[in-house]
Order: sequence, then C-alpha cells, then structure tokens
Amino acid sequence: MSGSASHAGVSGRLLTWVVAATMACGAVGMSGATASAHAATESTAGTAHKQVNRLDGPGLDSAFVPLTTAPGILEGYVFLVTADRGHPRVYDPRAAAGQRWVSLRRIENSQGGYVTNISIASEGLLGGAGVQDLLIRARTAAGLYETRCTVQEVLDVVGIPTDTAVPFPPTGDLTNCDPWEAITP
Repeated sequence: MSGSASHAGVSGRLLTWVVAATMACGAVGMSGATASAHAATESTAGTAHKQVNRLDGPGLDSAFVPLTTAPGILEGYVFLVTADRGHPRVYDPRAAAGQRWVSLRRIENSQGGYVTNISIASEGLLGGAGVQDLLIRARTAAGLYETRCTVQEVLDVVGIPTDTAVPFPPTGDLTNCDPWEAITP
C-alpha cells in the first residue's frame, strides 16, 4: 500500500470518528464543547445555536467502547469526560437520565484539586468481550494522575463466562474505579 493511500485511509477513519464524536457530544447537550448535532448537519430550521467559550473550560474528551449487551450482541457506547470549571466528571450513557454525569472526585485518593486537562481511553479486548476499562488521566497543579474504571467484566457463572455491565454507582465511592495514582509523564 502506498504512503498516500495509507494516509487517506487513516484520515478517513479519523474524520469518521470526529464526526461521530461531535454528533454524540451535541446530542447530549454539551453546550460550549462542540456545535450541536443540529448545527453540524447544517439544518436551517430557525433554531439559534450559540457556542459558549469560557477561559476555564470545559475540557472534553471521549472514548468509544464496544460492550457485549447479550450473548452475541455487541453495542458501542461513547463515554465522555470533562473538567468543566476544574471539576472532573465522566458521562456514562448507560445510566438513567439525571444520573449520567458522575463526579470523579468520588474515587479513592482524590485530592479535590482543580483539573486543568482530562483524557479518556478505552482499554479491553477487541470485539467487546471480556473486561472493558476506561483509562482516565487528569492534570492538576500538583501533577498528573490516572485511574482505571471497569465498565464491563467477565463473570464465571457455573462455568459459563458471562459479560456483565459495571455501572458507575450513583452515590458513594466509585467502587468500579482504581484509586487515583500519580504518574510521571
């Protein structure tokens, strides 16, 4: 494969991902983070859209996570993180309305620092089977920290491996996440 053909394939996949992430972010009402899905499709239905820009945020990142929802059924979800006004949060699209944004300050070892940057990535087996984790990194004035949050795991039920969703608890400690740990860039 020639270098230009390879570059075109990568560019096409990246553009597809950017459009999907933009549409997903607009659909969940991330005012200020992206244009809305309505504006992204260039619809002129007369609705005014306003992008809000603030000096302190929001920081936003997303990760596509393939999850097994039933034997042989694979569904994809877009998880988001934000550091809007210094407060780190993760968006779990599987949760009930009103409980989708979860504070990451509820993870053990959180020092409550003002988060200036945040990122998220999916870790797990290709195809969605098995343990699926979100790797979340946050930068504060004190340094760079990371945690891993399990969103799906394999349970052995009487010798039958079963993929099971692991939700973010709506209250209390986030027991599906490892404690925040300082890392060296």
